[in-house]
Amino acid sequence: RGRAAAMLHGYASEEVSRSYARARELCMENEGRPETYQVLAVLHAFYTSRAEFSLAGEIADQMLRLGESTGMTTFLDNAWLSLGTNAFYLGQFGEAVRCFRRALEIYESHTGELPTRTLDIKVAALAWGGLALLLSGQPDEGLASTRAARDFALGTGHVHSIVFARHFLQLAHYWRDEPADVLVEADGFAAVCREQGFVYWLTLGAMIEGWAHVRLGRGPAMEMLARGLAGWQRTGARLASTQHFGFVADATARTGAIADGLAAVAQAEDMVRITGERCYASHVADLKGLLLLRQSPPDFPAAEAAFRTAAALARELSAAWLELRAATHLAALLRDQSRRDEARSLLTPCLREITGGGETALVREARELLAALQN
Repeated sequence: RGRAAAMLHGYASEEVSRSYARARELCMENEGRPETYQVLAVLHAFYTSRAEFSLAGEIADQMLRLGESTGMTTFLDNAWLSLGTNAFYLGQFGEAVRCFRRALEIYESHTGELPTRTLDIKVAALAWGGLALLLSGQPDEGLASTRAARDFALGTGHVHSIVFARHFLQLAHYWRDEPADVLVEADGFAAVCREQGFVYWLTLGAMIEGWAHVRLGRGPAMEMLARGLAGWQRTGARLASTQHFGFVADATARTGAIADGLAAVAQAEDMVRITGERCYASHVADLKGLLLLRQSPPDFPAAEAAFRTAAALARELSAAWLELRAATHLAALLRDQSRRDEARSLLTPCLREITGGGETALVREARELLAALQN
């Protein structure tokens, strides 16, 4: 019952909560028994979706202990995946990549028939690992990994895994600022979610599709984004709330609804403080800086402070892609204030940290800006 509700409504729904509240107590009372493993896996997804990372981390550790004590690879790959997701949302991208790679190694070592799962482990590890690589400063390798997740999912024919992988590929294109590619993956996405009753994924798809339409200047896109955000909030989920409010802030910065954008930033900042989800905190600060520049009149000192905060947060997390975004925006502001040497010294090391990505808008913008600063 709990697994079906999780696929339909999301792991943070009240129905899932009712199904598994007592289950966690039983797992604690019976730690070490193999039959508790499936319940632990869903409990981990439940607490992760609610952004309760401390509890999720405890359960992931319990999963790993059980996997190691039984030697069952079908336990171990999921345990390493669970550890990786925790690390990812806490902003520990290097550790996340390590965990996802370990999950993939164990998955590939399986012999015999794999158990039925709500989400294929290989698909999840490739998709989350791809985003971690991208945000760490490897945009091409990250995109390739998320594409591999999508392609493998299609090969399995497992609908939930396909929907998951397609959404994560959309996220990779979002971070690379490729709205047209987001819409390619959106084609038919909502129809499948409606047909299967995947309410949770339907709301996530509406948000990122709405952003893409805003980015391309098409149609009533803000209404789609707002509808997706409202639907997502009704699921009870809090995971990646910083990113979802970021979609709103990003879109409103482009439409001129600055007050709405700053309100979305404030909500995202609150969620960082409440949940400890730090993976997108730099992005939130960067969007705040952009909004402050585009308000009337612009608040240049506050915008500069926001960009510097964004760059510092990204540097702390070794999130080179996010640091380059913030550094590029800050360098452009410094250039406009005739602080060219400062802008150049800021931007140069950030560009060096990026591997690949030469075709992305961000890398092109940063290189063009740096070339102008050197003249």
